[in-house]
Amino acid sequence: MVCQKVLCVNIMICLISSIICISCAKTIDVTDNDVVRGQYRKGMVLIAKKDILIMHSAMLWDHQSEIDIFKSGYRRDDYKGILKRGTKVKIVKVELYSHVEIGNEIYPIALVIDGEWKDEEVNLHFTSKSSDRPENDSYYIDILDVDPEVFEIVNE
Repeated sequence: MVCQKVLCVNIMICLISSIICISCAKTIDVTDNDVVRGQYRKGMVLIAKKDILIMHSAMLWDHQSEIDIFKSGYRRDDYKGILKRGTKVKIVKVELYSHVEIGNEIYPIALVIDGEWKDEEVNLHFTSKSSDRPENDSYYIDILDVDPEVFEIVNE
């Protein structure tokens, strides 16, 4: 009987901890923040300079060995497809994702405007480069810019 009570208490503690941890994550729209949004601007159009993986989480990833594995026919559960070279995306917002365990991350969110994945929202976090802005240290965040090896800016 004592073991059952201890087990119930432990389960309740785990559930409460999970709820608290989940609520510790928040997303803030920083599209209008001139510093934190980095080089990204709402309405900015970019064109992919190479093929890029689309994850089921909507993250884009330009790691070439993973792209080659995907193209060879191997399919991991978290891979959705390939955003083809020449595809255009348009920045719709920039978000600051803040989590107690992960920290702060900038998520440039874009809408695919042509090609196979037209009208899909994608996250350019992993296809961006760190800015060399001095605010990176004072904001305790990695401010991001467009990586010219991955995307070309069509308009600003």
